[in-house]
Order: sequence, then C-alpha cells, then structure tokens
Amino acid sequence: MAHVPRVERIGGHPSLHWGCLDHAHMIQRCSSICTRAQKQDVSIVPTRRLGTQEALEAWQRANSAGMETNRVQSLYSSQLGGIVTDACMMGINVDESLVLHGHGVYEHVRVVGGYVYQLDDRVDRLMTMSDRANIRLPKKWHKDQLKRTILETVAAGKCMDGTVTILLSLGRSHGVAYGLGAPENAGDGAMEANLYIIVTKEHPSRAASDEYLRGYRVKTSPIPCKYGYFARLKSMDRFQDTMVMLDAQADGCNSGVYVDEQGYVAGVPEANVAFVMKGGVLVIPETEHTVATLTMSRLIELVNDHHPEVDISRIEKRQVSVDEAKSSEEMMIVGSQYPVMPVVAWDGEPIGDGEAGIVSLQIRTLLQTDACPPKEGSTDLHTEIPYGYMTGMMQ
Repeated sequence: MAHVPRVERIGGHPSLHWGCLDHAHMIQRCSSICTRAQKQDVSIVPTRRLGTQEALEAWQRANSAGMETNRVQSLYSSQLGGIVTDACMMGINVDESLVLHGHGVYEHVRVVGGYVYQLDDRVDRLMTMSDRANIRLPKKWHKDQLKRTILETVAAGKCMDGTVTILLSLGRSHGVAYGLGAPENAGDGAMEANLYIIVTKEHPSRAASDEYLRGYRVKTSPIPCKYGYFARLKSMDRFQDTMVMLDAQADGCNSGVYVDEQGYVAGVPEANVAFVMKGGVLVIPETEHTVATLTMSRLIELVNDHHPEVDISRIEKRQVSVDEAKSSEEMMIVGSQYPVMPVVAWDGEPIGDGEAGIVSLQIRTLLQTDACPPKEGSTDLHTEIPYGYMTGMMQ
C-alpha cells in the first residue's frame, strides 16, 4: 500500500486527503486520465528554437508584461556580481541547486520606515542555517559584508517599507552529482555557494489592511509534520508548507495547522502559534517540528519588559493538545510577515468568542511599535539604510 495525498472536490474546490491507495488503483486512475487527455481535441505545433537575440527579447517581453504590478525593487546576484533594478534582468539559473534540488536556505528581513529590523539576528541565523545545510560560504561573505550587501541592495531599490528575502544556494548543480556518485573534484573547494537578495516593497493595501481585526480561520492539516533535522532548517524545500496552504485555502481557510502523531500542536507554515488560556496564561507550544521564530523570541522579551501593558499573568512553554488549543480563550499566529495574526476559528469552531482577542492585539501593537524606526540613528534592532550613497550608485 502506498500513502499518497488524494485530491477530491468538495463544494467545487479541490481538497487534499491523505489515505491509502493500492498500486493497481493508482495505475487505473493514471490510465483513465491519459485516456481522457487523448480524446481531447488538441493541435500539435512545432517547438520554436530561439536565437540569442530572440530569447532576450522574449524574456524582456515576458517580464515587462506585469511591470505595473511588480513589487520587486532590486536584486543582488552573486552570479552577476552586483545589483540590478530592472525586473527584466532579474533571474536565477535553471541549474541552481536551490531550484533543482531545494538545496538552499533562506531568511526574511523586514524594512520599516527606511530601517532594516533585526538585521544582526537574522544574518546570524542565516549563517547558522547555511552551516547546517552544508553550504560553505566563501570567506569574502563574512557577516559584515553580508549586512552591507543587504543594506545596499535595499537602498538601490529605493525601498522604504517591504521585505528582504535572502537566498543562499549550494551553487550550480553541475558541481555535485545527486544520486550518481560523487564527482572526482567533490570536496576540493570547487563548489561555490551563490547568494541572492530580493527586495520587495510592501503593497499599499497590506499597510492599510484591517485583516488582523477580522482574524484568520484555520483547519487541522492532513499533511504530516516535518521531523528532526529538517524541521529545524529554513530550507528551500517548502513543499509540505505549500501543500498545507493549498489544502487550507481549498476549504476556505487562511492556513492549516500542523499536528504531530501524538496529537500535539506543532505550528503553521513559516510561523509559530501561541494561546491565551484561562487566567491570562500565554502558552507557547514546545515542539521539535517547527523553527522557533525570532519574532516569537522577541515577543517573549517584550511581554516580560512591558508586563503591565499586556493582560498576561505568565508565560509557559509546553506541549499543547488540539483539544486544549481549541478550548483556549485566544489563539494567534506569530511570524515576521504578520507579525501577530489573531485566529478566530479552527475547523469551523470559534476560538474564544470568535473575535480577534484583546491580548493578541496588545501583543501585535508591542511588536509593531518595536519595529518602528528610532527618531534618529541606528540601534541594536534598527539599521539605517544608506540611500544617499546607493540610489545614485556612486563609484
């Protein structure tokens, strides 16, 4: 028997369900799909072979089509050796290991009011993740150099508010043979990691959105959790997270919730969760199935420092069952992209009174205020962006 996701249509939408299908059944289903495809009235046309100039023009047309809605401001590529701000020139090689094999790690950094928030902590974590993923960085990419390149890429894109996505790849995949035996030069330093920094401006509608007041609706995900080593790695292999989100959206929910084999809450894709229990106890699930976000760590610090401003009696880190979680007074999703999103319903059942919780909104305000830039100069958490130098690309 093979365990595979089964897609069914419920209310006109595809919904994933994990079940057991024997091989004969799978072959029969694949055969019927091929038969239906053969019966369709389709035309067969020759495939064009493009010359260099034709390919460049086609690439430019393809990338220019959505230019008015494009929010990517700038890209640093170690393959190019610099920063580009023309979207037509932005791309990643098809033989890049993070594309072909998912062998890469990533980090997100927020840009708020002309400052990068938590830059040091996030670069530290990126470098730690690269070590865990066996991506050896060239000596020239020490921490201070990475920070400078990030800041200058943001400045070149003239981005005041948005997100920086940093990708580290093992390199071009011709340097490693996956499943075909190691090449002769493996381990001799010939393989060079690649760095990509993508700067995306914040969409105006997101800044003005009141979605956090409406809250999220979530569902228990049928997709199994990541385990052990891979659960603690922010890798480019995000297939499970994608399947969780697709399944949730097909059922009219905003996100799915990972639950482990023992029935304990593990988290949501790319974020953690927290619960407010009776007596104002803030409970953070203790799990080995998700990466502990820096936003959650900062949340704990802020709650402890601003205790009178938040209706919390104490903080506990422990395992939380699904039943206990659903009976909580409040539930919230915590991650850099939110930074706090109240949850109002789980599997169609209301959380608390079914409205965005007061404590969730208090914590969200703390984190939003913490990210706001200082009146002048940089701080340990806020790094000023050098716009004056990079916007003109002075030599």
